[in-house]
Amino acid sequence: MKRILYLSNSGDVGGMEIHLLNLVEGMVGKGYQVFVWCPWGEMVGKYFDAGAEVRVDYPKIDLGLFYIFRLIKFIRQNKIDILHAHQLKTVVNGLIAGRIARVPLKIAHIHTPLSQWQISPVKKRLNIFVNRVVTNLCADKVIALTEATKKERIEGEGIDPKKIVVIPNGVDIQKLKAPPFAKASGGKQNSKLTVGTFGRLTVEKGHKTFLVAAKKVISNIYFVIAGDGDLKPDLEKQAKDLGLEDKITFLGFVPESKKIETYSSFDIFVFPSLAEGFGIVLIEAMALGLPCIVSDLPVLREVTDGGRCALLFKTNDSIDLAEKINMLIEDEDLRRDLGQKARKRIEETYSMEKFVENYEKLYSRISQIVIE
Repeated sequence: MKRILYLSNSGDVGGMEIHLLNLVEGMVGKGYQVFVWCPWGEMVGKYFDAGAEVRVDYPKIDLGLFYIFRLIKFIRQNKIDILHAHQLKTVVNGLIAGRIARVPLKIAHIHTPLSQWQISPVKKRLNIFVNRVVTNLCADKVIALTEATKKERIEGEGIDPKKIVVIPNGVDIQKLKAPPFAKASGGKQNSKLTVGTFGRLTVEKGHKTFLVAAKKVISNIYFVIAGDGDLKPDLEKQAKDLGLEDKITFLGFVPESKKIETYSSFDIFVFPSLAEGFGIVLIEAMALGLPCIVSDLPVLREVTDGGRCALLFKTNDSIDLAEKINMLIEDEDLRRDLGQKARKRIEETYSMEKFVENYEKLYSRISQIVIE
């Protein structure tokens, strides 16, 4: 039985964490023994329920020597075959520990390209340099969620292209059944249409652009922001300053059990990210048949098939976003058409079965070669 150790620097709910949960469920189902190290948070129980052995431990500083020593000891005691680290801090610390402990397969996975991070230029350059040195020296494989991300890894971060493997995210399309058109894609009788967005409330998710666009929408539309995060007080103040108090609702944190219900209350889904590694919430909305408006980041162009199953707007351009919202509000046939194309795109490209199969193929093929 192969043993996998997943490392994460977050225990909260988010796209990366749901990705990791999908990995845990998939690999446990394939007969692997799975361990997870991460901070305390809601995801700890989810990983445990999915069949992983969970330890609450993570690097509290950029280079956590004591964390590295604990990892080395754990790896040797449990004879870990595969170390798969997520996000920069755990990638750097995890790869160093994995190399010292001679883990056969060491995988680095930073979901959003470092070049897109909303941080100071000096800190960004330092992060890119450290990641390039440690990853090229210590990683056996580097995951990119899309071809666009692979290009960023090579050109923007200096990662050895021979190490990079492209494996997209996936969703359980059996759970995400497309709701009837009248519920999820417009056609409500005697009621306002609802334009919604979903995600962690942080700068890179583009909610400020969404709010400015909401002010410019000409129709009498209702807006919803689902999700929680450090930026929530600033966004609530911005909504008040823009005079949107009666037109917008902040739902806060939405539990997994309420996600489909929340999506299905939207007539139009907006994904206004300024930086993105893939966009789990986007493919969930697409799987539910929602017509989507998406910022034109290269990775999101790829996910939406070059914009053929969503409307694209210029990233961080509230005027263009407002125009695209108005376009969908006024065209019910377009809403229906985009929703149908979005669902088909997910069924053909981003199913959970393909996701698990791709990772199992990577783990099996590489680990066997190295171990033998």
